[in-house]
Amino acid sequence: MFELLILLYAAAVGFVAAGIVSSFRQMVNAEPPQFRMAGERWTVLLASLAYFAFTGPVLVFRTLLSGGLAGRRSLTWTLAGIAVIGLWSCCLGLIVLQVILALVSLNA
Repeated sequence: MFELLILLYAAAVGFVAAGIVSSFRQMVNAEPPQFRMAGERWTVLLASLAYFAFTGPVLVFRTLLSGGLAGRRSLTWTLAGIAVIGLWSCCLGLIVLQVILALVSLNA
């Protein structure tokens, strides 16, 4: 039971981290975040992939929400999207928590 709570906490941390990164980019660019490569140079492509890795749960959530409100998505696709969002958020949250724990132990 304790492991499930840690997993849920990690998913929440991951989704919040994705929201913070996507909101910051939206504040800087004044346009909503989307899955779109920024350029053709390899450095820009790597930066875009890192951005997608961090903001993926929020981007999938926005896509799922916009399609679900319009009634264009079936229940199967909606549940699949929720599963992707949950798993992606959990993985991202575990990475963020691991980085935070490493930084705390480094300074201790």
